[in-house]
Amino acid sequence: MRHLFLWSVKDKQQGASVLAQLASLPEQIPGLKNWAIGEHIGDTPHASGDLRFDYALTCDFEDFDELQSYQNHPAHQAVVDRIMPLYADWAVADLELSPNHEKVAVPAGWSGKHS
Repeated sequence: MRHLFLWSVKDKQQGASVLAQLASLPEQIPGLKNWAIGEHIGDTPHASGDLRFDYALTCDFEDFDELQSYQNHPAHQAVVDRIMPLYADWAVADLELSPNHEKVAVPAGWSGKHS
């Protein structure tokens, strides 16, 4: 399973604090692997649609149960309770990885062209 989390903060001064609090989770919660977190860089047009997400987190888990354990872990819950009021906007997506997730999996019929 892959967990994707995109967010922006109300006050740019709080961005580093949110990053630091989220970055503390891997050492506190078992089951996390392939963890990456950081600030969006570059000026890719329409990188996040009409919204501008300034930060992203992605992490992988062995299975959905491990993801749920992460979501429900007291350390995760404590961080969420502290930082939720700081968010201007956020989005989450969880997806199941194929056994060969290093290879790109393209949905059938997908052209890659934007409409």
